[in-house]
Amino acid sequence: MVYKPKPAVLAAAAVGVGLLLLVPAMAFAAPESTKKLTIERAPGNPHTIEIDWRQVAGVHHYNVSVFDGDTDTVTVVPAGTTTMTLTRTESCVRLRVNVGSRDAAGLGGTSRNVWLPSLAPGGVSALRAERGPTGSELTMTWKPPVWPGYGTPGGYRVLVVRSTDRTPVLDEVVADPAAAIDGLDPATSYVMNVTAQNSFGSCATAKLPIGTDRPGTVASLKAVRDASSSSRVRVTWGAPAYPGRSPITHYIVGYGAMKATRFLKVNGTSTMLDLDPKTTSVVQVQPISVAGAGRIGSIKVPAFGAPAQASVDSKITIEQQGAQVVVRLSARIGANGQYPKLAVRIRPISVEDGFTDEQWGQNSAQMLTFGPVPDGSYLVSVHGAGDSGEVEWGKKIININETGAAAQNDWTIVRGRATLRGDVISIAEKSPNTQIISRTRRAHANMSLATTVTLRSGRGYGLWLRASVSKGKQISGYSLEYDPGYAKDSPSTGPSVALRVQYRGKACRTPLAVTKIPAKIATFETHHLRVAINGDTIYATVDGLVALDLPSLTAVTPASCTAPAPTGTQGGVYAGGSGSSVTFTGTTVN
Repeated sequence: MVYKPKPAVLAAAAVGVGLLLLVPAMAFAAPESTKKLTIERAPGNPHTIEIDWRQVAGVHHYNVSVFDGDTDTVTVVPAGTTTMTLTRTESCVRLRVNVGSRDAAGLGGTSRNVWLPSLAPGGVSALRAERGPTGSELTMTWKPPVWPGYGTPGGYRVLVVRSTDRTPVLDEVVADPAAAIDGLDPATSYVMNVTAQNSFGSCATAKLPIGTDRPGTVASLKAVRDASSSSRVRVTWGAPAYPGRSPITHYIVGYGAMKATRFLKVNGTSTMLDLDPKTTSVVQVQPISVAGAGRIGSIKVPAFGAPAQASVDSKITIEQQGAQVVVRLSARIGANGQYPKLAVRIRPISVEDGFTDEQWGQNSAQMLTFGPVPDGSYLVSVHGAGDSGEVEWGKKIININETGAAAQNDWTIVRGRATLRGDVISIAEKSPNTQIISRTRRAHANMSLATTVTLRSGRGYGLWLRASVSKGKQISGYSLEYDPGYAKDSPSTGPSVALRVQYRGKACRTPLAVTKIPAKIATFETHHLRVAINGDTIYATVDGLVALDLPSLTAVTPASCTAPAPTGTQGGVYAGGSGSSVTFTGTTVN
């Protein structure tokens, strides 16, 4: 994938940013969407795809979203870039593309969608099949695909298969949208398959069951409630694609709650029914010919006011792959009736003016990738949205390029003893209350801390957040402690993660929050801890499971804790209780 900036325009954008920094009090509107967006295959190389858009004023970066039917791939490109090139060799992939214009706060407009059709042709439509008077002859017709593809036309592959044993009785390629066969068994049913193809291959196959002497299922069965009366439902349908060997005389329409219990004869292809608006009803239509009854088609009519689309629970996972954020969904975007839209938000943790973005996933995507994200620590959150508002489906702390990785020279042992070697901090059980703080003092108190911890024995361990050290080596800050012996203090709680405030070496007795550790997290094993503290919020995970998620530290601070809220800019680790044997590896503080 290649994107190219335009130097002259980039220089102009840089000047604009300079003016913005000189006049911070001015209000700037978020950039609008680009008004021109095109996607084309390169002349002479249809596997090379070129995306081009018109530049927008006030842009910090663009989000180029390419949806291939499964994955929404969002590529972040800098301001001044107005083209992107990618390679796709699949014959049947269709791409839907839009471009978001984003300012430094991640706000801005998104363009309309544009489509790139597949290399191979689309599917045929309007399949029809008629048997001759004896039932041994079969004539088939169809409409050509709307999209013929880019390659040299290759006609249509026609495959007729016997239903009883799935044996092909016809397999040929024809140039025109029609075919015929003789010698069929009048008492046997078949399936007709038609595939349009060209020099790049084929994509969609249209199928039509072919019965014996009786008609097939009706086409385009629909049921719509009357706008002026919720109990009145208009039902419409089309004649079967396979009409059988004799004319259709009428249709039998059945209806009722959950199953058809009442029936009426209809001579045309529509009727009006009285259905209970408070319950879900079933409507079925069966064609009748001189030869007898055909196959039944049915449809459900939801109760009046019920969602038109069933709600599907949306379970998501968030992963970091290098500089990419990957969101996987259990159901496609749009499948949740209450929250059919999905937003991915990326917020910096440890810097106030870091990379920020908001991306709305394309409809029907089941995976969204976003990046590259610049180096740093971020909180990624995924939200469902609909007419009733928004709901948070999940979030994760990520660290691009292990920003803030701490080596042995980045730590100070405030109390106790520890072995510092490379990125490993090892505390022996004979070193009670060992306290270790990072040397670096950051510009502000927002921070993230991540580490891999192995507890071999003892009372537990903890992390220091927003910490500071007095001249008397007394620590003030938030302590996030993993305490497998918390049950001794509160038998109903069990092994827990507890958040406390400490001021000049003394901790408030009542914790701000306590979370019981799930039984599947064994005490004396290796675990991965991540915590982000930003503004008045804190979010922490153990092995990806949420340990703390507090939207307001102020609100949960007990009245009995009179210590001032920590404002330090250092992070750290410690061994809990009277002594623990614990190792911290690969710790990052930023």
